[in-house]
Amino acid sequence: NGTVSIGTVTYSSESVTGTAPYVTYLNNTHEDTDPNGTSGASSGRETRLVFTGEKGDGTAHELATLLVGHNGTGDDYKGQMQFFVNDGNDSSGALTNAFNIIDTGACGIGTTSPDMLLEISHGDTTAITGTAIANNTVTGLHIDHTADTDTAGSVIKLSSNSDGCQSAIAHIQDDANNADLAFYT
Repeated sequence: NGTVSIGTVTYSSESVTGTAPYVTYLNNTHEDTDPNGTSGASSGRETRLVFTGEKGDGTAHELATLLVGHNGTGDDYKGQMQFFVNDGNDSSGALTNAFNIIDTGACGIGTTSPDMLLEISHGDTTAITGTAIANNTVTGLHIDHTADTDTAGSVIKLSSNSDGCQSAIAHIQDDANNADLAFYT
């Protein structure tokens, strides 16, 4: 009937092929709780994909985890995705939360409950100075234009009405050592 049941299996690779292939992971726990925000312990209607690897000495460690689960505590269908990565100091089941997508489509970096389409949250207390910015020792949003070309740069564009009304903040390279910040409306 096309159904395969797999317990514990060891194989080097696997593929799912067909005209409309899909894989379903079902957590049949009957509950309406929110995941607890960690990569390890279960506390809600969630499923995890855990990615591990072996170091040179053969010890296995958790590299990353993708958690898909219920969002909130209501009796509803709201879902969310949480991405966890090992920052090099984490133990298995206690990885660092890196990125989240909740039921509204909002994305959070540094927060599990973003209230805007994209929310970046951090607790960095490093003083913002020219040196700290140049040395990448402050936390924030970095848009990098990698071509070393005069008059080129990076832009944050703000628009509405299908680009009928737009503004921008632009970083424009003057030469190899100087740049301008321009505001356009």
